[in-house]
Amino acid sequence: MVVRLHLNENPWDLPPEAKAWVAAQRWHLYPDEALYDLVRAGVAAYWGIPTESVVLTNGADEAIALLMLWHRRVAFWRPAFSGYAGVARGWELDAVEIPLGPDFEVPWDAMLEARDRLLFLDRPHNPSGMCLLGRAQLADLLDRWQAWIVLDETYADFARESLTDMFDPEGRLIVLRSFSKSFCMAGLRLGFMAVPRSILKPLEVRRLPFNVNRLALYTALWVLERPETFQTYVAAVRQERQAMLVRMARLPGLRVWPSEANFILFQGPRHIEGLVRRLAEYGIQIRNLENVVGPGAARVSVGRPEDNAQFLDVLEAYYAAEISGRLAVS
Repeated sequence: MVVRLHLNENPWDLPPEAKAWVAAQRWHLYPDEALYDLVRAGVAAYWGIPTESVVLTNGADEAIALLMLWHRRVAFWRPAFSGYAGVARGWELDAVEIPLGPDFEVPWDAMLEARDRLLFLDRPHNPSGMCLLGRAQLADLLDRWQAWIVLDETYADFARESLTDMFDPEGRLIVLRSFSKSFCMAGLRLGFMAVPRSILKPLEVRRLPFNVNRLALYTALWVLERPETFQTYVAAVRQERQAMLVRMARLPGLRVWPSEANFILFQGPRHIEGLVRRLAEYGIQIRNLENVVGPGAARVSVGRPEDNAQFLDVLEAYYAAEISGRLAVS
């Protein structure tokens, strides 16, 4: 059995009753505007956003692509969610990458050189898992920025605080959200963006017809009526994350970054490929991030308790052998 701890997925599936209810709907019809609008209204009510500001998308990825293809002059941190650079390169857009410091420090003043560009900020940040800006910093940045700012809150449900409530339909903040993480819907591809009134029309005309499928829309209706089920999942991920952070921090030579997401970034003293191979022997997959963060860096998703325990057991045994081997050589 493969244990997928490399894609930041929710380790729990949708409840059987959700699947049964969706299975009973009519699949042979195109998604209609009435169904689309019902989900928009549900999103608006749950997140406290005006219904007319909600644009549903095929995952947050489509929202990123729509926004970038609309503005075409963009900026984002490096490192950040790889989708930003992927879309910018794929469509040959005018993109500026803003380098973060070695501990993911944000160069606030230097960022202002790109203030006429569409700026993407992921919070919590991927790959560090940290929230690199707070409420006061975002408010200050909005005051000083000339173009629009996109706040990507894909992982915000796992954080101590969300900034989605800073959205103003008359302002210049765009908020991205996803149903993939806390709502267990990664395979159904549903996200949304909260869009200021001034740019709604140019984004809507770029949205493809039927961009969100019926199954995703019906599932969204089901989960939005029962948020307590998924809040329980989020609480479980937070609890498991803390337990993993504590055990990983005890390992000599292993650097672990604090996380407010559903994943943990860590960095060992040697190249990570040996650990990746050892974990693969147990069917466990993690994300090699040496090309993003540096030698020895990797990211592990927070999974089910039994999967996390197995990962930690292998991790501890691997680094214990590494340390004893170095001591023997010295």
